[in-house]
Amino acid sequence: MNTIWIPNTARTGTLAALLWVVWIFHSSAQAPMPSRWISSDQPVRPPVEAPSFDGPLLMDPVPSDSTPPAASTINRICLVIENSLYNSAAASLSQFSADLQAAGYSVLTYRFSSGSATDLRNYLISRYNESSSLQGAILIGNLPYIVFEMIQNWGAADEYESFACDLFYMDMNGTWRDTNSVSPFAKGKYDTWTGDKAIEIWVSRIRLDNLPFLGAPSTVLNAYLSKNHAFRTRTWHGTAKALCYNDDDWDYLGPSDQASVSSIYSGTTALVNQSNITTVADYRDNRLPQSYELISTRSHGWSGGHGYYQHNPKQYIHFVGTNYVVLHPDSLFYGFFVCSGSDFSAADNLAGLSVFSTNRSGLLAWGSTKTGGMWNDDSFYAALTNRHCFGDAFRIWFNANRGAGWAPQW
Repeated sequence: MNTIWIPNTARTGTLAALLWVVWIFHSSAQAPMPSRWISSDQPVRPPVEAPSFDGPLLMDPVPSDSTPPAASTINRICLVIENSLYNSAAASLSQFSADLQAAGYSVLTYRFSSGSATDLRNYLISRYNESSSLQGAILIGNLPYIVFEMIQNWGAADEYESFACDLFYMDMNGTWRDTNSVSPFAKGKYDTWTGDKAIEIWVSRIRLDNLPFLGAPSTVLNAYLSKNHAFRTRTWHGTAKALCYNDDDWDYLGPSDQASVSSIYSGTTALVNQSNITTVADYRDNRLPQSYELISTRSHGWSGGHGYYQHNPKQYIHFVGTNYVVLHPDSLFYGFFVCSGSDFSAADNLAGLSVFSTNRSGLLAWGSTKTGGMWNDDSFYAALTNRHCFGDAFRIWFNANRGAGWAPQW
């Protein structure tokens, strides 16, 4: 599983980018229904294939044309940019770097030409081990990633699943191995993570090459960085209110979800969790037009969208990710508790479309690249309330919950 982040507000701290990560959970309460794969065109979730990134590690540093903040030694970020994207977005990337530095970060920028995921991880580890250390990294473009595979059981039978997993980059001292190639496992996919499994840094992604609905990657990147700059300079902002929209299988979690989000949006967090109301028509026609700055939704779905049950007769109706582009709601932040909704390896994925629309819509989404979803997330919202950036909030939440015996499959 895996996730996204992006920028800062006076309430949430500072970080701009898209974060995709693996979610886990822990709670003394009974585990809720995981978000399961329900697709409009693929009845079964297909396995994710391990990508091939060949050649030696080639990362050229980009000189900074601005002065880093005085206290930047504890706030270093690596911007790693696909080399073929750099020239067409150089000015926007320079502004992005300056925006991050104005927010208190020291930025190291690199043009990535070749190398494996292991090479890139080792490079981040080397930066982390320096005296100035490393707080996070933003990966821009089609850059290496690993695929993790596992057997899990959600209460009926064992199931095999493989998924893109950027926890690989967030862990600075654990051991990741590919130990099993017996079917359904495959060579080239990681299946074992041992040692210290706390994550030390956050990692975000801005991947655009597999979002053809939005247009050319360079055009989309420039548009995204433009609205990111507008948000940071307060020339574009959302309405300070939030929505928790829980479909039937998670209606009972509605009050606790509302309480968590209300720690940021006190008195302005709406809750919709009645089973006869949470429908696609209601979400599309009554909720999205209301300019909620943050929307948290729990529903079943797939990499290309999600949906809601409706009654009389009871049926599941799909809400495809392209709707977020066409409707371009005024919302900035999306919490997608949606099976595979944040799978950045999939074409026109839900999280990517909702965030990288070239309209003034969307800045950040967080969710899962696999079955499951983010649960027990009060520590995530508490960290945002305490002015941590989204990346640090994720790191705090993950480390607080990673010890649960059932956590890996979530």
